[in-house]
Amino acid sequence: MKYLLTVLFGLMFIWSSDGSDQITTVFKFNTVRAEDEDVKFVKYLNTCTAAYVEYPGVLLFNITPDTPLPESTIPPLYDGLKATKWQQMMDNGTIEPITSRSTLSDRTTRYLDLFFQENPLNTNLIMEKNNYKVLKETTADFRSETIIFNEADIDQNSVNSSFLLIKFQVRSRLKIQLNYQDKQYIEIRLQSDATVVCYGHDPMLQSVCYSGRGYTGDEQGNFKILISLVGEILIHDYVAGTIHKTKKVAPGKLRSITQKVGFSFNVYDHNVQYQIIQAYPSTIISPKLDLNTNISLIILYVRKPGFKINVYVEEDNTGNTLQLDYREIVGKYRHNKNMERVLTKVNVIFPDTWKNQKRILVQSEQKFVTFISNIWEERYLELYKIKEVTSCLISKLNIIYDTNTMTSNTNENSIECLNGGVEMDSMCLCTPGFAGKKCEIPCDRNNFGHKCSMLCSKSPNQCKGMVLCTSNFGCSCATGYQGEQCLEHCPEDYYGADCKQKCGECIDGCDQYTGVCRGGCTTPYLIRPYCKQPHSYLEESPRVLDSSYNAVNLQIDLTTSNIERSYDHTKFYKVQYREDKDITWNDGPYEAFNVATSNISVEGLKPGCIYYFRVLLVDVTLETHDPDWTKSCKAETKCITSENDKHLTVISVTNTSISLTWDKDTDLGEKDCPSRSYSLNIENTEKGYVESQKIVDIKGNSYQIEDLSPGQTYHIELKKNTIYGESKPVSSVNVTTDDTIDYSVQIPGVTINQTESHVNIEWFKSSLYKTYYIKYKLVRHLSGKKDSIDAPLQVITTSNTSYTLPNLEPNSQYQLFVTADKNQNVKTHNITFITSK
Repeated sequence: MKYLLTVLFGLMFIWSSDGSDQITTVFKFNTVRAEDEDVKFVKYLNTCTAAYVEYPGVLLFNITPDTPLPESTIPPLYDGLKATKWQQMMDNGTIEPITSRSTLSDRTTRYLDLFFQENPLNTNLIMEKNNYKVLKETTADFRSETIIFNEADIDQNSVNSSFLLIKFQVRSRLKIQLNYQDKQYIEIRLQSDATVVCYGHDPMLQSVCYSGRGYTGDEQGNFKILISLVGEILIHDYVAGTIHKTKKVAPGKLRSITQKVGFSFNVYDHNVQYQIIQAYPSTIISPKLDLNTNISLIILYVRKPGFKINVYVEEDNTGNTLQLDYREIVGKYRHNKNMERVLTKVNVIFPDTWKNQKRILVQSEQKFVTFISNIWEERYLELYKIKEVTSCLISKLNIIYDTNTMTSNTNENSIECLNGGVEMDSMCLCTPGFAGKKCEIPCDRNNFGHKCSMLCSKSPNQCKGMVLCTSNFGCSCATGYQGEQCLEHCPEDYYGADCKQKCGECIDGCDQYTGVCRGGCTTPYLIRPYCKQPHSYLEESPRVLDSSYNAVNLQIDLTTSNIERSYDHTKFYKVQYREDKDITWNDGPYEAFNVATSNISVEGLKPGCIYYFRVLLVDVTLETHDPDWTKSCKAETKCITSENDKHLTVISVTNTSISLTWDKDTDLGEKDCPSRSYSLNIENTEKGYVESQKIVDIKGNSYQIEDLSPGQTYHIELKKNTIYGESKPVSSVNVTTDDTIDYSVQIPGVTINQTESHVNIEWFKSSLYKTYYIKYKLVRHLSGKKDSIDAPLQVITTSNTSYTLPNLEPNSQYQLFVTADKNQNVKTHNITFITSK
């Protein structure tokens, strides 16, 4: 018989609550003692001896379907190469055959792959005579779009209910859409030339699609397709006997099934038959066998949680029946929590007085809750163990050591495994030399195996020159070593099995065996001693419930859904707070951490202030995460604004300015709003016309108002700006500016615009002056011989802000200035211009 031996039962035991860290085989390099110039040392050879770990483990040497092995006593339910010898007993007591098809040949070549795949249901068994029941059926015209089944039509909580059976004529194209929550869908196109399956989340966006061969028709020109609706979408072409493994996984609970508009060539019957079917749990019966005691069976099946199978041995012609005991391991489906896959070992034991042939019966304890995927006989490995290997280089060991290498699952419930571990089904598979739920516990330099319970050596060489092999990671050196013979120490900044792990953010490197940092972490926010992982922290900020004059009440979500969890142990939490104008955070007290929503009051605050709040998680070492990763919320304490007429005081007055001061907030009441800044409103009423201005955001307690008019009375109001906005006036005063005019103030903005015949002068209007004096004189004639002319100063009086100078001499140089001082005749800086010829 050419099928894989059932030597993998150790899988039932390698999963534990502490993570999977089983070492199945240890290869020790042979050594000899040598001496060189009177120096004794140990020399390692290229040969080694295989030491087998005796606690439950799995030896996975490269045994293939072509490996010559003795015939088993109990045939497998499916071996993929020939018709099964097992049968099924229906509820009415009749015996029906079970057809095995060549498409199942891969079900026994890789036993572990079968256990870990998402949908190990045997669709051939479903399609056998009387082996399923119809939950719901309908017909639909393929030329129209219609919903053929709703969520209520599909029993998604049973392990045997997730199949859609379609019957129609060939030369047609059907399009079926499986609709899930959040507008997700899987589209299935059934055609004679191709089968296409696509996942989509938006009608305009689809992922990369699966594409396989088209359907096959029977002699009557019909085809029959069976589609699994849970886990991976499998499409079984029953006529061709093929199964499409689409690698498209149902993204959640199925809401409905829709038929899209189809197409056909010369099809006269337009109705497509649809059925939701459920596999029938018939009893599986082995052929009559010449059994000896102490034989074991391995059964792989799928079930609804809380239910199981019953296994019996029955003696022929006597009616003697005995229920058998078994042990099992349960694996969870990632995409359907209502299903479990179970690997069961059954010890076939019966009394010595049973002399006749026997047969094995496997049945579900209740209908529609279990589904048998395959059955094997456990085989012994003693004949196939390699006693000694001529060459033990790791590269050669990994060739003969057939490993079922795992890749990490990533989903919203994934856990993070440390030190090279890989997540699988919500647990960590640990590399050699590490243990713990997240592979966080190092075994140190001389230990390995489950809970670090195995000792490498009693010699000073410890784990040097040893190769550790697992069913998940293949063969590697023990922690701290690398190379073909595992004799080389890890280079700086690396550690672990084969030195593949990089040290964390350590001050002075890390230990090559354990990865523990020397000198601590480069930042206080990493978890010691490895300095790789940050501490756990809250993803969302606290929520403000309400506030008073001196306190703010917060609600803090400490549930797991709001925690970005690391592998530290959160023991406390504390609230930090600060005023918005401060940069330093104040610490609240340590509060006991419980996974729940917590309400807390932060007291001792000042009224009328803006505060920011954030929450830090603290572990048992009183260390925490980087506070900058924590989101903060903002809250305002309440306050009241009171008016004080004695605030505003006049310090000085000029003809254009008023200087004011007011008291600081030193005598505030217990509930008074503190000022964040001040505003001044200034009004001037002259001949019925109101002129006003406002000066805002004054930070101090004094201010000088500029650009006022001489001899004018101004009404000035002082207002406080608090967190709730601008207050009513808290003080006011009337002030009259000095009526003395300072004529020495320069007239701004004097410019000259020349043409061939004119010289135009312009300047800015001044709020101080009503009359302006243009003063100019001739300096020289450019065509004359004299260097300069002592001409008199000319004066022009005007109330405008522009003027055109008259009667200027051509080709001459002039100087000019504009002033408000009638008596000013000299100015240091004048404007010079030259007239045209």
